[in-house]
Amino acid sequence: MIYSAPLGRILIHGDDCIFLYDLASRKVINEITLPEGTVVKQIQWNSSFSHFVVITQTSIMMLTKSFDVLNQQKESSKVKSGCFDENDSFIYSTSTHIKYMFASECKTTGTFKSIEQPVYVSFFMKNQVYSFTRQGEVDVTEVENTDYLFKMALQKKNLLEVKDILSQGNLCGHSIVSYLKDQGHAEIALFFE
Repeated sequence: MIYSAPLGRILIHGDDCIFLYDLASRKVINEITLPEGTVVKQIQWNSSFSHFVVITQTSIMMLTKSFDVLNQQKESSKVKSGCFDENDSFIYSTSTHIKYMFASECKTTGTFKSIEQPVYVSFFMKNQVYSFTRQGEVDVTEVENTDYLFKMALQKKNLLEVKDILSQGNLCGHSIVSYLKDQGHAEIALFFE
């Protein structure tokens, strides 16, 4: 299968690998081996072509254009579709959830909301997910994005925004404390304990 890539290049999915091929020089530039039997459903680049996601039936892998793994997630239900947002995070849907994945070394993923019927995500802005239903109708789903915004602010080291979100009191629980400690922000985790 052949997929689009940055100017003058294409991505090719072979039997057990994906490789980036330069059309002008007629050479393979990068290559990554996939587990045997992996069927790639979709490959999608971000707007600047700096990284892309490989979507299989039950997993997502985010790679740089030099094929370094930024993030990956194995799902228990089928991955349906997704899109990049303005922060270069990947917003996607499974059969049962709408989720997100950050393009960073911290390998952060999270869940926006559970859904009753599968949707096919095509656009995300602020707290709204635009998607299509199985019947082909446009669906606009409002999601609670406080957790997403908090983790994004923390990733960007925007401590003023982190403080604002914490002062609203919408975040709670042991999972946020664990996340803060895992990300090396134990001093902020004290706010919850």
